[in-house]
Amino acid sequence: MTLHESRCQFTHMLALLILKAQELGYEICIGKDGMYHMPGSLHYEGLAADFDLYKNGEYITDSTGHQELGQFWISLGGSWGGYFKGSSKGDFNHYSMSWNGKK
Repeated sequence: MTLHESRCQFTHMLALLILKAQELGYEICIGKDGMYHMPGSLHYEGLAADFDLYKNGEYITDSTGHQELGQFWISLGGSWGGYFKGSSKGDFNHYSMSWNGKK
């Protein structure tokens, strides 16, 4: 799959994730740092997004709030940062699509 095809698939998956979040009663928005990343990262390639979640106006600050969405994202074929190793807090608001061995 080309990068272009992957980016189109990723965009479709994001739309499904946003709809699922709304279905579960969350407000979802692109994280404040979700658009600025180093060249070579999946964010830079257009294959990752960081989302902030809110429920009843309260910002979700841990992975438990993202768990159900993370599972849904994985079912679509994506990679969820809540399962990434090497970080004590995890990267629970990170939703990406694997590309060239990166998650």
